[in-house]
Amino acid sequence: MSFWRYIHDFLRLSCAVDLLPRFAKAKNPAKEITESNSAFLHAVRHLKNLRRAPGDPRSWSDVVTFVPGDGSLALTSHVVVYRSRWSAVAIDPKPPAPTQAKRFRYVQARVEEFDPLFFLRDASVVVVLAVHSHAPLEPLVNKLVSAGHPVLVVAIPCCVQQELSWTEPIYDQRDGAIWSPQNRVLVWSIAE
Repeated sequence: MSFWRYIHDFLRLSCAVDLLPRFAKAKNPAKEITESNSAFLHAVRHLKNLRRAPGDPRSWSDVVTFVPGDGSLALTSHVVVYRSRWSAVAIDPKPPAPTQAKRFRYVQARVEEFDPLFFLRDASVVVVLAVHSHAPLEPLVNKLVSAGHPVLVVAIPCCVQQELSWTEPIYDQRDGAIWSPQNRVLVWSIAE
């Protein structure tokens, strides 16, 4: 996999003009672009196996994505709503930055206190993207699994270990196109 893969991919997107001003506010925009796009593209690839449905998973409008610890800029959530028809919910205790993004919600809360059920009304499949998140993964995933939806989890851990104590990941690899030493990608697929 090319070291430049996610940067080249991002710059070719028609929505890059909308996303770039948001990424430019980050401390390290190139690192953030590679992390968020890696997580999103791993979700797209693995979602095809979780839900056997026709077409490109990016075109499915019944996918709800939760992004714990997305930060006030909600960069990963914005990649999701601009690159797909999915909706995205960023969960973070920090106050949000203004946005005009459609199909996007920001919940200012700690993940442990967050109740995802309201956002699941129109969902057939749920995706969790934990990109260098400091929020614990398991409490959110447990709530989503108990709601009865298939759940796909993609985690790119940093200093906070991301794991599900009751199941092993189906994918565990380093992604050299993520511009960070913490470039391990974990994926869990939990059917109903």
